[in-house]
Amino acid sequence: GLADWSNVRRYDGMWKGAVEDGLGREAWFDGASYCGQFKDGFRHGYGIYLHPLGWLYAGQFEKGFRHGYGSMVMRNGDIFEGKFENDRKHG
Repeated sequence: GLADWSNVRRYDGMWKGAVEDGLGREAWFDGASYCGQFKDGFRHGYGIYLHPLGWLYAGQFEKGFRHGYGSMVMRNGDIFEGKFENDRKHG
């Protein structure tokens, strides 16, 4: 299903009741985007997030945060691969 919250974000994907749950795509009007798994309305499981400033994260999410193993590719080509906890690089 598709939901469009005017001037904020757009979601296209699976639902469980009234919340995002399963595979889906999310796009914000500032240029950010996410494609991957959702659970109970949060990015949760594997997904790919593209930030409007040009960096990309591909990996695990938990309750909306980068959490678990992932790869972060910066706009200049630098790459970090490793653990993330609560949306921050760890290790």
